[in-house]
Amino acid sequence: MTSAESLGAVLARWGHSRGMRGENPLVHVALRYPSAASTEASAVLYEHAATDLRELLELDLAARLGDRLPAADAADLLVLAALRYRYLKSTQVTDRPEADHPRLDSRLAGTLRRLLSAAEEVVAEYGVAWSASSATAELTSRERASLPPRATVPAVHDSATLADQFLLTCVPGRFAIAVHVRVFRPAERPPVVVVGELTDYHSPGLIEEPDAYLADLRGRLPELAEERPRWIHFLPAEYLIFSRRNLDKFDAEYEAVRAAEVREIHLDGDTVRELRPMTPAQLDALVDGSVRRWHGADYHAAGLTAWGVRTVDSVGAAAKAQARAPAAGFRCARRRCGRWFTVPLKRFAEARCPGCGSTKLQPTRLLED
Repeated sequence: MTSAESLGAVLARWGHSRGMRGENPLVHVALRYPSAASTEASAVLYEHAATDLRELLELDLAARLGDRLPAADAADLLVLAALRYRYLKSTQVTDRPEADHPRLDSRLAGTLRRLLSAAEEVVAEYGVAWSASSATAELTSRERASLPPRATVPAVHDSATLADQFLLTCVPGRFAIAVHVRVFRPAERPPVVVVGELTDYHSPGLIEEPDAYLADLRGRLPELAEERPRWIHFLPAEYLIFSRRNLDKFDAEYEAVRAAEVREIHLDGDTVRELRPMTPAQLDALVDGSVRRWHGADYHAAGLTAWGVRTVDSVGAAAKAQARAPAAGFRCARRRCGRWFTVPLKRFAEARCPGCGSTKLQPTRLLED
């Protein structure tokens, strides 16, 4: 794997882990080598991911330059100090101390003071008593101590009938979202597709707009839809606590339920006729095994990505396909020809005039995406 491909893979995975909160593709990042034979890697960043990446780069730049950020909060100052310390340590020459910067020790000391000061502010914000000698923290907040007991999720993992799972981006309405798709294939039965709505997704979902939601989902999984699977809608335990969605259309009965909710989607042609509640035992029997019941605290893009679930970005792939490939503009330098033409940037070194075949060309412009 080339450096461009590895960087593109990390950037794409980082962007997918940011979650989808009803967004549009905002930035198409393309990584290319200048040589014609090189491969290229690319990633599509959505709105919040693009903003987070800019802020992250600004923090790293400030750390390298030693700049201060007056408007930064305690958490940003803590990160900035840690990045500054990491950068200064990377410049230290361990085997030749005389080659270190003359002010390296004073800069490290000042950075450590800012690091400890920011850490104390962060700890104080959350009502934690800090003991620097033992490096332990004890929770003292009365508000947290008074919370009701949390719902527990049985330690059950998906059974061997799970054939595939992935995060799928789709557009059931105006904005892109991500859902967790699990495909179970029990023996001698139709496939069972469990569609889970993540807690970091804030736009209308299957309960609010069932027809549009499922139509877009089936359109992005055409081969699977042709098998006529059983469609299951899944919400994790304590979904209402961890999600920020508009919950006006949620059933009143679910508001009192802390356990995970499962509903089977019954279709009448292409129309959703009913969302029929199921028990976890009924779902387990349907897939001929067990189905993991996630907790809302962990059921988000970052948690699933850390668990090893890949992302199928159908929306980003479509955006990249529609983007115009970068090209270079040329003018043939032969006096009798003088033709103007463009060549894809990948073939820059192989450019020839399409009229006379001459390689004597005059570059005119670069056409970006």
